[in-house]
Amino acid sequence: MDKHADLQAYIAKMEKDLADLKNMLQQNPGDTVTQKSDALDVQSKQQTDIQTMLNRANQLCLAGDYDTIIFIFTQVLAMTDSAKAYCMRAEAYESRGHYDQPSADLAHIINIDYDDSWAYNLRGLAYDATCQYDLAIADFTKAIALVPDNEKIKANRDASNKKKQIGFNKLDKKSVIAAVSVDGSLLRNASMEMRADKEVILVAVTKIGNALKYASAELNADREFVLQSLDYSASSLEYASADLKNDREFILEAIAKNSYALKYASAAIKADKEIVLIAVAENGFVLEYASDELRADREFVFMAVNRSYLALKYAGEELKNDREVVLAGIAKCGSALEYASNELKNDREVVLAGIAKCGSA
Repeated sequence: MDKHADLQAYIAKMEKDLADLKNMLQQNPGDTVTQKSDALDVQSKQQTDIQTMLNRANQLCLAGDYDTIIFIFTQVLAMTDSAKAYCMRAEAYESRGHYDQPSADLAHIINIDYDDSWAYNLRGLAYDATCQYDLAIADFTKAIALVPDNEKIKANRDASNKKKQIGFNKLDKKSVIAAVSVDGSLLRNASMEMRADKEVILVAVTKIGNALKYASAELNADREFVLQSLDYSASSLEYASADLKNDREFILEAIAKNSYALKYASAAIKADKEIVLIAVAENGFVLEYASDELRADREFVFMAVNRSYLALKYAGEELKNDREVVLAGIAKCGSALEYASNELKNDREVVLAGIAKCGSA
Protein backbone atom coordinates (compact mmCIF):
# COMPACT_ATOMS: atom_id res chain seq x y z
CA MET A 1 0.00 0.00 0.00
CA ASP A 2 1.27 3.51 -0.86
CA LYS A 3 2.53 5.04 2.39
CA HIS A 4 1.33 8.44 1.12
CA ALA A 5 -2.20 7.23 0.40
CA ASP A 6 -3.81 8.69 3.52
CA LEU A 7 -2.07 12.02 2.95
CA GLN A 8 -3.20 12.08 -0.65
CA ALA A 9 -6.74 11.50 0.62
CA TYR A 10 -6.49 14.63 2.77
CA ILE A 11 -5.26 16.60 -0.22
CA ALA A 12 -8.04 15.25 -2.46
CA LYS A 13 -10.60 16.20 0.19
CA MET A 14 -9.30 19.77 0.36
CA GLU A 15 -9.30 20.07 -3.41
CA LYS A 16 -12.90 18.82 -3.50
CA ASP A 17 -14.00 21.35 -0.88
CA LEU A 18 -12.42 24.16 -2.86
CA ALA A 19 -14.01 22.92 -6.10
CA ASP A 20 -17.43 22.74 -4.39
CA LEU A 21 -17.00 26.30 -3.17
CA LYS A 22 -16.10 27.49 -6.67
CA ASN A 23 -19.20 25.82 -8.13
CA MET A 24 -21.40 27.35 -5.41
CA LEU A 25 -20.06 30.83 -6.16
CA GLN A 26 -20.77 30.37 -9.86
CA GLN A 27 -24.33 29.19 -9.18
CA ASN A 28 -25.13 31.91 -6.60
CA PRO A 29 -23.17 34.98 -7.64
CA GLY A 30 -25.37 37.37 -5.64
CA ASP A 31 -25.73 35.40 -2.39
CA THR A 32 -22.93 37.13 -0.44
CA VAL A 33 -24.00 35.83 2.99
CA THR A 34 -23.92 32.22 1.81
CA GLN A 35 -20.61 32.86 0.04
CA LYS A 36 -18.96 34.20 3.17
CA SER A 37 -20.33 31.43 5.35
CA ASP A 38 -19.29 28.67 2.98
CA ALA A 39 -15.89 30.26 2.35
CA LEU A 40 -15.21 30.38 6.09
CA ASP A 41 -16.36 26.76 6.41
CA VAL A 42 -14.02 25.60 3.64
CA GLN A 43 -11.16 27.64 5.10
CA SER A 44 -11.74 26.06 8.52
CA LYS A 45 -11.77 22.55 7.02
CA GLN A 46 -8.59 23.31 5.10
CA GLN A 47 -6.80 24.54 8.24
CA THR A 48 -7.92 21.43 10.14
CA ASP A 49 -6.61 19.15 7.41
CA ILE A 50 -3.33 21.06 7.19
CA GLN A 51 -2.90 20.77 10.96
CA THR A 52 -3.59 17.04 10.71
CA MET A 53 -0.81 16.73 8.14
CA LEU A 54 1.57 18.79 10.31
CA ASN A 55 0.84 16.55 13.29
CA ARG A 56 1.56 13.50 11.15
CA ALA A 57 4.86 15.03 10.10
CA ASN A 58 5.84 15.57 13.73
CA GLN A 59 5.24 11.87 14.40
CA LEU A 60 7.30 10.88 11.36
CA CYS A 61 10.22 13.02 12.59
CA LEU A 62 10.58 10.64 15.52
CA ALA A 63 10.67 7.68 13.11
CA GLY A 64 13.18 9.37 10.81
CA ASP A 65 10.90 9.06 7.75
CA TYR A 66 12.21 12.23 6.12
CA ASP A 67 11.04 11.41 2.59
CA THR A 68 7.41 11.33 3.72
CA ILE A 69 7.91 14.51 5.75
CA ILE A 70 9.20 16.27 2.64
CA PHE A 71 6.19 14.98 0.71
CA ILE A 72 3.78 16.30 3.37
CA PHE A 73 5.24 19.78 3.50
CA THR A 74 5.48 20.06 -0.26
CA GLN A 75 1.72 19.43 -0.38
CA VAL A 76 1.04 21.88 2.46
CA LEU A 77 3.10 24.58 0.76
CA ALA A 78 1.08 24.12 -2.43
CA MET A 79 -1.93 25.31 -0.43
CA THR A 80 -0.56 27.83 2.04
CA ASP A 81 2.56 29.98 2.42
CA SER A 82 3.45 28.61 5.88
CA ALA A 83 6.78 29.61 7.41
CA LYS A 84 6.51 26.61 9.75
CA ALA A 85 6.07 24.24 6.81
CA TYR A 86 9.07 25.73 4.99
CA CYS A 87 11.16 25.41 8.14
CA MET A 88 10.21 21.80 8.83
CA ARG A 89 10.71 20.78 5.21
CA ALA A 90 14.16 22.39 5.32
CA GLU A 91 15.03 20.38 8.44
CA ALA A 92 13.91 17.19 6.69
CA TYR A 93 16.03 17.98 3.63
CA GLU A 94 19.06 18.60 5.86
CA SER A 95 18.50 15.31 7.67
CA ARG A 96 18.58 13.59 4.27
CA GLY A 97 21.86 15.35 3.46
CA HIS A 98 20.33 17.62 0.79
CA TYR A 99 21.46 21.18 1.42
CA ASP A 100 20.54 23.20 -1.70
CA GLN A 101 16.78 23.00 -1.23
CA PRO A 102 16.75 23.97 2.47
CA SER A 103 18.75 27.09 1.69
CA ALA A 104 16.03 28.10 -0.78
CA ASP A 105 13.23 27.28 1.68
CA LEU A 106 14.92 29.15 4.50
CA ALA A 107 15.60 32.19 2.35
CA HIS A 108 11.85 32.23 1.62
CA ILE A 109 11.06 32.09 5.37
CA ILE A 110 13.39 35.00 6.05
CA ASN A 111 11.58 36.96 3.35
CA ILE A 112 8.30 36.18 5.11
CA ASP A 113 9.63 36.91 8.59
CA TYR A 114 13.01 38.65 8.83
CA ASP A 115 13.11 37.94 12.59
CA ASP A 116 12.81 34.14 12.39
CA SER A 117 15.84 33.05 14.43
CA TRP A 118 15.38 29.34 13.76
CA ALA A 119 15.40 29.94 10.00
CA TYR A 120 18.77 31.68 10.30
CA ASN A 121 20.03 28.80 12.47
CA LEU A 122 18.90 26.13 10.01
CA ARG A 123 20.35 27.99 7.05
CA GLY A 124 23.58 28.32 9.02
CA LEU A 125 23.63 24.54 9.45
CA ALA A 126 23.10 24.08 5.72
CA TYR A 127 25.99 26.42 4.94
CA ASP A 128 28.13 24.67 7.55
CA ALA A 129 27.39 21.27 6.00
CA THR A 130 28.67 22.55 2.65
CA CYS A 131 31.80 24.07 4.25
CA GLN A 132 30.61 27.66 3.67
CA TYR A 133 31.73 28.66 7.14
CA ASP A 134 31.68 32.45 6.75
CA LEU A 135 28.05 32.35 5.60
CA ALA A 136 27.20 29.88 8.38
CA ILE A 137 28.79 32.06 11.06
CA ALA A 138 26.96 35.13 9.71
CA ASP A 139 23.58 33.37 9.94
CA PHE A 140 24.28 31.97 13.41
CA THR A 141 25.28 35.46 14.53
CA LYS A 142 21.98 36.90 13.22
CA ALA A 143 20.07 34.16 15.03
CA ILE A 144 21.92 34.84 18.29
CA ALA A 145 21.13 38.54 18.00
CA LEU A 146 17.45 37.58 17.95
CA VAL A 147 17.68 34.98 20.76
CA PRO A 148 20.81 35.86 22.81
CA ASP A 149 20.27 33.10 25.38
CA ASN A 150 20.05 30.19 22.95
CA GLU A 151 23.04 28.01 23.84
CA LYS A 152 22.40 25.54 21.01
CA ILE A 153 22.80 28.20 18.34
CA LYS A 154 25.91 29.53 20.11
CA ALA A 155 27.36 26.02 20.04
CA ASN A 156 26.62 25.80 16.31
CA ARG A 157 28.51 29.04 15.69
CA ASP A 158 31.43 27.86 17.83
CA ALA A 159 31.59 24.63 15.82
CA SER A 160 31.65 26.53 12.53
CA ASN A 161 34.39 28.78 13.83
CA LYS A 162 36.44 25.75 14.86
CA LYS A 163 36.03 24.09 11.47
CA LYS A 164 36.91 27.33 9.71
CA GLN A 165 40.08 27.70 11.80
CA ILE A 166 41.33 24.18 11.05
CA GLY A 167 40.24 24.31 7.40
CA PHE A 168 37.84 21.38 7.73
CA ASN A 169 36.72 19.95 4.39
CA LYS A 170 34.34 17.01 4.80
CA LEU A 171 35.29 15.60 1.38
CA ASP A 172 39.07 15.65 1.82
CA LYS A 173 40.59 12.71 3.71
CA LYS A 174 43.70 14.53 4.85
CA SER A 175 41.57 17.41 6.12
CA VAL A 176 39.14 15.10 7.93
CA ILE A 177 41.93 13.13 9.61
CA ALA A 178 43.57 16.35 10.78
CA ALA A 179 40.25 17.55 12.17
CA VAL A 180 39.19 14.37 13.99
CA SER A 181 42.67 13.98 15.46
CA VAL A 182 41.91 17.23 17.30
CA ASP A 183 38.19 16.72 17.89
CA GLY A 184 36.73 13.29 17.17
CA SER A 185 33.17 14.64 17.22
CA LEU A 186 33.86 16.44 13.93
CA LEU A 187 33.50 13.03 12.28
CA ARG A 188 29.75 13.58 12.23
CA ASN A 189 30.29 16.41 9.74
CA ALA A 190 32.41 14.36 7.36
CA SER A 191 31.06 12.97 4.09
CA MET A 192 29.61 9.47 3.92
CA GLU A 193 32.72 8.38 2.04
CA MET A 194 34.94 9.55 4.89
CA ARG A 195 32.69 7.88 7.47
CA ALA A 196 33.21 4.60 5.65
CA ASP A 197 37.00 4.94 5.76
CA LYS A 198 38.64 2.72 8.41
CA GLU A 199 41.69 4.93 8.86
CA VAL A 200 39.54 8.02 9.47
CA ILE A 201 37.27 6.25 11.97
CA LEU A 202 40.13 4.77 13.99
CA VAL A 203 41.73 8.20 14.36
CA ALA A 204 38.39 9.53 15.64
CA VAL A 205 37.97 6.60 18.05
CA THR A 206 41.21 7.55 19.79
CA LYS A 207 39.57 10.89 20.65
CA ILE A 208 35.97 9.91 21.41
CA GLY A 209 34.75 6.47 22.34
CA ASN A 210 31.46 6.78 20.48
CA ALA A 211 33.02 7.62 17.11
CA LEU A 212 31.41 4.54 15.57
CA LYS A 213 28.09 6.31 16.04
CA TYR A 214 29.04 8.29 12.92
CA ALA A 215 30.63 5.42 11.01
CA SER A 216 28.94 3.69 8.09
CA ALA A 217 26.69 0.68 8.63
CA GLU A 218 29.22 -1.45 6.73
CA LEU A 219 31.99 -0.61 9.19
CA ASN A 220 29.74 -1.23 12.18
CA ALA A 221 29.09 -4.70 10.79
CA ASP A 222 32.78 -5.38 10.11
CA ARG A 223 33.90 -7.93 12.73
CA GLU A 224 37.63 -7.23 12.61
CA PHE A 225 37.21 -3.48 12.46
CA VAL A 226 34.89 -3.31 15.49
CA LEU A 227 37.27 -5.54 17.45
CA GLN A 228 40.14 -3.25 16.51
CA SER A 229 38.20 -0.20 17.71
CA LEU A 230 37.64 -1.91 21.08
CA ASP A 231 41.36 -1.43 21.75
CA TYR A 232 40.45 2.20 22.36
CA SER A 233 36.94 2.11 23.83
CA ALA A 234 34.36 -0.47 24.86
CA SER A 235 31.63 1.94 23.80
CA SER A 236 32.53 1.21 20.18
CA LEU A 237 30.42 -1.92 20.55
CA GLU A 238 27.34 0.19 21.26
CA TYR A 239 27.04 1.01 17.57
CA ALA A 240 28.02 -2.38 16.19
CA SER A 241 25.46 -4.29 14.15
CA ALA A 242 22.81 -6.34 15.95
CA ASP A 243 24.31 -9.51 14.48
CA LEU A 244 27.69 -8.80 16.06
CA LYS A 245 26.12 -7.96 19.43
CA ASN A 246 24.44 -11.34 19.37
CA ASP A 247 27.45 -13.29 18.08
CA ARG A 248 28.70 -15.41 20.97
CA GLU A 249 32.24 -15.91 19.69
CA PHE A 250 32.57 -12.26 18.76
CA ILE A 251 31.44 -11.10 22.22
CA LEU A 252 33.93 -13.46 23.87
CA GLU A 253 36.69 -11.84 21.80
CA ALA A 254 35.36 -8.40 22.66
CA ILE A 255 35.28 -9.16 26.40
CA ALA A 256 38.85 -10.43 26.22
CA LYS A 257 39.80 -6.95 24.99
CA ASN A 258 37.51 -5.02 27.34
CA SER A 259 35.16 -6.58 29.87
CA TYR A 260 32.81 -3.58 29.66
CA ALA A 261 31.88 -4.78 26.17
CA LEU A 262 29.25 -6.86 27.99
CA LYS A 263 27.29 -3.62 28.50
CA TYR A 264 26.51 -3.43 24.79
CA ALA A 265 25.89 -7.11 24.08
CA SER A 266 22.45 -8.45 23.19
CA ALA A 267 19.95 -9.47 25.87
CA ALA A 268 20.58 -13.13 25.04
CA ILE A 269 24.31 -12.73 25.63
CA LYS A 270 23.70 -10.91 28.93
CA ALA A 271 21.74 -13.96 30.07
CA ASP A 272 24.50 -16.38 29.06
CA LYS A 273 26.07 -17.71 32.28
CA GLU A 274 29.36 -18.74 30.74
CA ILE A 275 29.99 -15.43 29.00
CA VAL A 276 28.97 -13.32 32.00
CA LEU A 277 31.21 -15.33 34.34
CA ILE A 278 34.16 -14.81 32.00
CA ALA A 279 33.48 -11.06 32.00
CA VAL A 280 33.04 -10.97 35.79
CA ALA A 281 36.35 -12.77 36.28
CA GLU A 282 37.97 -9.84 34.45
CA ASN A 283 35.98 -7.18 36.27
CA GLY A 284 33.38 -7.93 38.92
CA PHE A 285 31.57 -4.67 38.34
CA VAL A 286 30.29 -5.79 34.93
CA LEU A 287 27.75 -8.00 36.70
CA GLU A 288 25.73 -4.77 36.52
CA TYR A 289 25.08 -5.54 32.83
CA ALA A 290 23.99 -9.14 33.31
CA SER A 291 20.31 -9.99 33.00
CA ASP A 292 18.09 -9.42 36.04
CA GLU A 293 17.54 -13.16 36.21
CA LEU A 294 21.25 -13.89 36.54
CA ARG A 295 21.80 -11.21 39.17
CA ALA A 296 19.02 -12.79 41.21
CA ASP A 297 20.26 -16.38 40.64
CA ARG A 298 21.85 -17.52 43.92
CA GLU A 299 23.98 -20.26 42.43
CA PHE A 300 25.24 -17.99 39.67
CA VAL A 301 26.01 -15.02 41.95
CA PHE A 302 27.83 -17.35 44.36
CA MET A 303 30.09 -18.40 41.47
CA ALA A 304 30.48 -14.76 40.40
CA VAL A 305 31.64 -13.47 43.80
CA ASN A 306 34.06 -16.39 43.98
CA ARG A 307 35.66 -14.96 40.85
CA SER A 308 35.48 -11.31 41.95
CA TYR A 309 34.15 -9.94 45.22
CA LEU A 310 33.21 -6.74 43.35
CA ALA A 311 30.35 -8.65 41.72
CA LEU A 312 28.52 -8.48 45.06
CA LYS A 313 27.82 -4.78 44.43
CA TYR A 314 25.40 -5.65 41.62
CA ALA A 315 23.93 -8.85 43.03
CA GLY A 316 20.20 -8.92 43.70
CA GLU A 317 19.18 -7.28 46.98
CA GLU A 318 18.15 -10.59 48.55
CA LEU A 319 21.56 -12.05 47.82
CA LYS A 320 23.32 -9.13 49.50
CA ASN A 321 21.56 -10.37 52.62
CA ASP A 322 22.58 -13.98 52.04
CA ARG A 323 25.22 -14.87 54.63
CA GLU A 324 26.87 -17.58 52.53
CA VAL A 325 27.10 -15.40 49.43
CA VAL A 326 28.50 -12.44 51.36
CA LEU A 327 31.03 -14.60 53.20
CA ALA A 328 32.16 -15.99 49.83
CA GLY A 329 32.87 -12.43 48.74
CA ILE A 330 34.65 -11.62 51.99
CA ALA A 331 36.80 -14.73 51.52
CA LYS A 332 38.13 -13.01 48.39
CA CYS A 333 38.51 -9.59 50.05
CA GLY A 334 37.30 -8.13 53.32
CA SER A 335 36.12 -5.02 51.49
CA ALA A 336 33.23 -7.08 50.10
CA LEU A 337 31.44 -6.20 53.34
CA GLU A 338 30.82 -2.75 51.83
CA TYR A 339 28.28 -4.30 49.44
CA ALA A 340 26.46 -6.45 52.02
CA SER A 341 23.01 -5.59 53.38
CA ASN A 342 22.78 -3.38 56.46
CA GLU A 343 21.68 -6.39 58.44
CA LEU A 344 24.85 -8.34 57.62
CA LYS A 345 27.05 -5.27 58.13
CA ASN A 346 25.88 -5.45 61.75
CA ASP A 347 26.38 -9.21 62.02
CA ARG A 348 29.29 -9.93 64.37
CA GLU A 349 30.41 -13.10 62.62
CA VAL A 350 30.38 -11.47 59.17
CA VAL A 351 32.21 -8.35 60.35
CA LEU A 352 34.88 -10.39 62.12
CA ALA A 353 35.37 -12.44 58.95
CA GLY A 354 35.98 -9.23 57.04
CA ILE A 355 38.44 -7.93 59.62
CA ALA A 356 40.25 -11.22 59.68
CA LYS A 357 40.62 -11.17 55.91
CA CYS A 358 42.15 -7.74 55.48
CA GLY A 359 41.85 -5.80 58.72
CA SER A 360 40.03 -2.92 57.05
CA ALA A 361 36.44 -4.05 56.60
